[in-house]
Amino acid sequence: MAEQALDEDIEIEGEAGPKKSKTLLLIIIIAVIALAGGGGGAWFLLKGDSAGDQVAAEGEEGEAGAEEEAVEEMPATPYYFSLNPPFVVNFVGKGRAKFLQVNIEGLTRNPSVKEDITTHLPQIRNNIVFILSSKRHQDLVTA
Repeated sequence: MAEQALDEDIEIEGEAGPKKSKTLLLIIIIAVIALAGGGGGAWFLLKGDSAGDQVAAEGEEGEAGAEEEAVEEMPATPYYFSLNPPFVVNFVGKGRAKFLQVNIEGLTRNPSVKEDITTHLPQIRNNIVFILSSKRHQDLVTA
């Protein structure tokens, strides 16, 4: 009887061993397939980018010359402008009255842009007031 009980324990342990090894083997196979797929996908994406970079680099050679010419033509002197007085906009809502006060300043390196801003300042101010007044208090309070 003792021998029969011992044989049954061995058979039970023998059956549990292959189940664990099959599960472990399955996990290893899935991990290898996932790594191979990830590696292949990365290689494909990086290979595609390098070909695109070569085409872009060839196109940029021509554009770089045009960009350098444009930089040389543009004056280096900065022209600052300020849209004074500050913009003040009321918000419609429940509760207390709320308003927004904004100072706008800018920079351009093209003197004709500064002249155009000065010429069209009333229209620019009007459009900015419409844009600011269309905003809600909740939109402006967020970070």
